[in-house]
Amino acid sequence: MSIDRSVAFWLRAYPPRWRAMHGEELATVVIDLAPGADRVDMRTAAGLVRAGWTFRWRDRPGPRVLLGYRLLDVRIPARYRGWAHDDITGPLHPLRSAAWSAALLFGFLALSGLDVLPMLAVYGVATVLMDPITRRRLVRRHLVPGAGEWPTPWDVWWTPEQRTRVPAVQMLSWVVPALAVLTVGAGAAFVAAPSKPGMESCGTGCWESVTVAASHAAVALAVAGVAAVAGAVLALRLSLRFARTLPALPAQPARVLVGLPWRGRVGLVVGTAVLLAELAYESRNIPVVAPVVLALGLLALPTSLLAWVASRRSGAAFVDVWRIATLREPRVDTVAARVRPVRPPVGPWSVTGVARR
Repeated sequence: MSIDRSVAFWLRAYPPRWRAMHGEELATVVIDLAPGADRVDMRTAAGLVRAGWTFRWRDRPGPRVLLGYRLLDVRIPARYRGWAHDDITGPLHPLRSAAWSAALLFGFLALSGLDVLPMLAVYGVATVLMDPITRRRLVRRHLVPGAGEWPTPWDVWWTPEQRTRVPAVQMLSWVVPALAVLTVGAGAAFVAAPSKPGMESCGTGCWESVTVAASHAAVALAVAGVAAVAGAVLALRLSLRFARTLPALPAQPARVLVGLPWRGRVGLVVGTAVLLAELAYESRNIPVVAPVVLALGLLALPTSLLAWVASRRSGAAFVDVWRIATLREPRVDTVAARVRPVRPPVGPWSVTGVARR
């Protein structure tokens, strides 16, 4: 290991914002004090680590500000904006965010008597997948300066950008199979369940929920029949709107179509798998989620399949298809006011022959 890599490694004890502004200077001093060495000695390394973590500890917000920021999303004061910058843009942000929220979720689940570990696992996966959206919201909330606030080197600013949209055919190519699998799974779970929820009279004006053993064939067929008829009628009505509206979509100069992010695909697969696991559990117990998933699936599947076929010839975005399906007219996107990706104000510190990240 060369001396510059060794210095860069031990300087990571300091927060990124400090390294961006003073890292080059400190690295030069450390290298000048160790001529001919190929790495930092342990005494110097220990001093760098101690000083770096001392700075981190002294520069962090107090408990009241920190708890408000973590748990209630209270806007961080301007003097802590550099700390918030490092927190929001750091690689461990998903883990920090999930850990704080999972502590509250764990307490709620433990008090309610629900199964804790599966819920925490699902929540953890969802937090990691939603992290880019969460970071963008936090940047807008905490790093864009408000009126009358003293400017800092870590401020970010609104800039006009094109709106990014996902093509309808790509989104629906993932949604339609997921709906089909869930609908079939919900129907099977509803039929196979050995018991069902019911109501019994417990006196005048009194009813209580009970669990009774019964065959679900007749009930499942009735639910499926009503939902299937309603879904077919809805799809027939919307088919005329799709045929009339999709070929005449307005031009979108402020829009750019992008592929469905991998996080969206993984999230859809994970969500489908979690629901299938719940349906498998209910197939041996009391169906609670299964009838809801079955009814919603039979209602939405015909329309989704129709929209998928219609959008293959139009090049529409998913937001256009959604607005048509919800009986609204497609609209022209305006330029979005977004914030640029956050970067250190001086850039990653680097100097030839001294240190590189």
